[in-house]
Amino acid sequence: MGDSDRDVRAKDRAVLRRDSVVARIRHIHQLATRSVTDQAVRSQLVVAIQDLDALWSSFVVENSGVLDLLSELGLLAEFSVNLEAEIRALVVEAKALCNDCQPAPVVSVSAVQQVSYGGPIDSCSCSAGSSRDVIAPSVQRALVPARLPEIPLPYFDGDCQNWPSFRDRFNTLVAKDSNISNTVKFYYLLGCLHADPQEVVKGYTVSDDSFTLAWDALIERYDKPRMLASSIIDKLISAPIAASESHAALRAFLSVFDENIAILDSLQIPDLASFLLFSLAARCLPTSSRRLFESENNEDYSSVQSVIKFVRSRLQVLENAGARFSGSSSKPYTKPKPQGSRRDTKVAFVSATKPVQMKCHLCSGAHRLSDCSKFKAASVDDRYNTVCTHRLCMVCLREGHMSFKCPDSCSICKRRHHALLHRDAIVKKPAPPAALLGRQEAPTVLLGTALVHVRDTVGSFRTVRALIDSASQISAITSDCCDRLGLRPARWTVPVSGLSGQRVPDVQGLVQLVVQPRNSSSPSIQVKTWVLSSITSDMPARQLPSQVRAKCGNLFLADPMFDKPVPVELLIGADIFPQVWNDKSDSLGSGYPSVYSSIFGWVLIGPVQTHPDVGAQSMLVSLARLSPFLDSVGVVRVGGRMQNSNWSERRKHPMLIPKESHLAVLIVRHWHLYACHARPRLLIALVQQQFWIIGIRLLVHRVIRKCLICVKMSAANPQPMMADLPSFRVREAHPFSVVGIDYAGPLQMKELSLRKARIVKVYIAVFVCMTTKAVHLESVTALSTEAFRLTLDRFVARRGLPVSIYSDCGTNFVGAARQLRHLVNHPDSRDQLAGHVACEWHFNPPGAPHFGGIWEAAVKSAKSLLLRAMSSQVWTLEEFTSVLCRVEAAMNSRPLVPASPDPNDLECLTPGHFLVGRPLMSIPDPVETDTNIGLQTRWKLLQQSFQFFWRRWSREYLNTLQARGRWTKSKTNVEVGTMVIIKVNDTPPLTWPLGRIIEVHPGPDQVVRVAKVLTKQGVITRPVVKLVPLPTDP
Repeated sequence: MGDSDRDVRAKDRAVLRRDSVVARIRHIHQLATRSVTDQAVRSQLVVAIQDLDALWSSFVVENSGVLDLLSELGLLAEFSVNLEAEIRALVVEAKALCNDCQPAPVVSVSAVQQVSYGGPIDSCSCSAGSSRDVIAPSVQRALVPARLPEIPLPYFDGDCQNWPSFRDRFNTLVAKDSNISNTVKFYYLLGCLHADPQEVVKGYTVSDDSFTLAWDALIERYDKPRMLASSIIDKLISAPIAASESHAALRAFLSVFDENIAILDSLQIPDLASFLLFSLAARCLPTSSRRLFESENNEDYSSVQSVIKFVRSRLQVLENAGARFSGSSSKPYTKPKPQGSRRDTKVAFVSATKPVQMKCHLCSGAHRLSDCSKFKAASVDDRYNTVCTHRLCMVCLREGHMSFKCPDSCSICKRRHHALLHRDAIVKKPAPPAALLGRQEAPTVLLGTALVHVRDTVGSFRTVRALIDSASQISAITSDCCDRLGLRPARWTVPVSGLSGQRVPDVQGLVQLVVQPRNSSSPSIQVKTWVLSSITSDMPARQLPSQVRAKCGNLFLADPMFDKPVPVELLIGADIFPQVWNDKSDSLGSGYPSVYSSIFGWVLIGPVQTHPDVGAQSMLVSLARLSPFLDSVGVVRVGGRMQNSNWSERRKHPMLIPKESHLAVLIVRHWHLYACHARPRLLIALVQQQFWIIGIRLLVHRVIRKCLICVKMSAANPQPMMADLPSFRVREAHPFSVVGIDYAGPLQMKELSLRKARIVKVYIAVFVCMTTKAVHLESVTALSTEAFRLTLDRFVARRGLPVSIYSDCGTNFVGAARQLRHLVNHPDSRDQLAGHVACEWHFNPPGAPHFGGIWEAAVKSAKSLLLRAMSSQVWTLEEFTSVLCRVEAAMNSRPLVPASPDPNDLECLTPGHFLVGRPLMSIPDPVETDTNIGLQTRWKLLQQSFQFFWRRWSREYLNTLQARGRWTKSKTNVEVGTMVIIKVNDTPPLTWPLGRIIEVHPGPDQVVRVAKVLTKQGVITRPVVKLVPLPTDP
């Protein structure tokens, strides 16, 4: 168990102990409150009040303990600051109530005399009348000693910041207590120490002198004020920056600085400011200089002047010793050169790994433990034991920190361990048929390498593996390769630096090389190379998957071994880079490197997705439950469990096929056509009689979705989201200023009231106000342009001329479809209507009745009321008109909003309020006899009433239009060029015409709801709900 878990458990226990004490105090306070009215509980209160002082002391101790633990865990925000004041108030109130309820206690004089007072006792207080008893409640409380809880001993884990508090508390509780023997003190001390401090005193035997010796050893080891002050300053300097001005962040800030500044003040440093500057300056010194300064310094708290004086003396020593220009530091001082000097520092931007000192804990090699081949070859249990033996982090396999402080996690299961310590839940068999699914990981960047010919000392050419790096200012060769070629380097002293300006060590000189391609004798390039002990590690870092090599199988590669970790012997830098590079390049696809042309061949450069450890870093989808096997011709078949059935061999052991193969698609298509476009369940059953396709369900659905016949039969058209309401639906306007018109019928009517009168057809023209939903109904005896014009004249004469008129433009009128198409769609009829009525006329697209839902709903309501009223009767025109007016009044008396539950709200808002100021079918108002109200006052009252109606319309009715009743999801718009099938309501799906979208008409919300389609008959306009897009993929 880690230290963090132990601290959390200790915090939980402390909180429970504190809450238990608080509960007991609250119980006593409840008894005291009840004792005011209930004398039966006073006896219980007298007994319970004796423990109140002890409980208060226990609360103070436990609350302090909780505060210390929360401070150590950095959770001071959880501490309740007001709890102590609240409990203190309960204790005081309980004592006060107890003193008020019980009689004053009587104490004998002899007992009083045993108490020591600050002044003399008045002799009058012991009169003859009260011979031996006096009233002294305070004396009685003094005679009862308080019973305090035991104070827990502190523990010390070696942190120098915790030493002062441990030392003071242990001295107070144990070390300075003369009633405890030294042997017991030693046992107490052993119980309080953990980790390193326990190792300090572990060697002492149990005796009377052991405690003194052990305590002195601890003081010598940890009682170092200078070390404590330095650690506190480091903690203050490295304090985290608050991300935001929150309560928790500011509380954490105060916790860090209040606690540590208090400790600094307690150390009583003579010159704190100078010591702070010294701490900042000492952090900038190299380790060797810092050690030398500490060995020569004898001050308890060093000052900044002393470290400056030391640095000046060291600088004088180095100058006198001749180290002014050739110091041995990791980043040497170099004297500025004249402007014309040639001896410039060369920079080699190579991924050199030698400056980074790494050591494997298992084989002592220069690599990390996670890259050790011996560690990877071991079992998971052996890897776990290796990590535990060397005390490494379980998450990143490195040392220097604990696992719970590591931010990483397993790349496979996201738990708190390394991927090499991950245990697979599936037992792996030696070679089961399986499908491997690679997991997502960081890509490996492949650097360009090439096999080149380099001339040796006798004139022969030898093959050398080179790294091509355009970011390096120099070219270099390894000393081993230089010795193999028999070349002798010339002396060279110019320093070479790598990444971050770090100096490359062991520059052994300069050598002249002749380089040429391995497949040609020209061109030959001469290059000066620096001789280094090593250039970089093996390239690439791990072997690449075979898919990368398969991608470039038809290319002449500059390095045929680019995918295998092979040492690099030669570095080709920017000095000859333009001579070896061409301008051609190509890409191998996503997840693969790019290829670039050079005189050596094609060079691969770029990120590549690798899967270095397939066994530990891939998900294994086992096919063992299918028992696959190879038949005599090498076909993988399913073993299964049907060996004893009377099926054929092909059905017992169907062929195993992956769903990604083209063969699987062809098989599913064949059986889909053979089974007359069967649905998925039947199609799967037919295919699995001879072929076992992995993941066949998804493949079957994909094939069916791309079948033209199935697409036509399913008729899955796009349904755009319901559009926003137009402005005339949500803005105040005069009734019937914007109307929608539709026809209803036909119905039957008699010409005369005679018995044998001829029965004719009659229609209803429905006019709907688009703002108030008021309805106007007119009877029409013919479906002609002239009859409709007369109907419109009657409407305008009674309701006024509308600003805009909206109507359908299709075959949606009930009955007489041909006459209605001629009435609305014929150009001559439209011209006559537009010339007669001076207003804007808007027509919906053909086949889009849902564009006029408001008048379609009015038609439905009007027909419903008429059919109920007429039943089977046939009326004359006068009777029919009378009933039609009554239906109109009923429709204009419908509430626009649901009825209010308020009993004082007597009327609902109806369309009639906007027409006549009240519902049309309401009871008439009583006659007012008072005529003293002036006309102007009454006119203002009427105007106020209409304004009130509009306010209610805005507040109540418009809110009901906020939500979309259906068509709530937005889908992808149809695009120009899409092949579609046009729905025709009175024909079967397989005969629907085919067309191509040539133009779309998006609305204000950029959602396409209407499109123009090119068909063999010409261009037509249709709503997208009448179009079925066809799949374009084969």
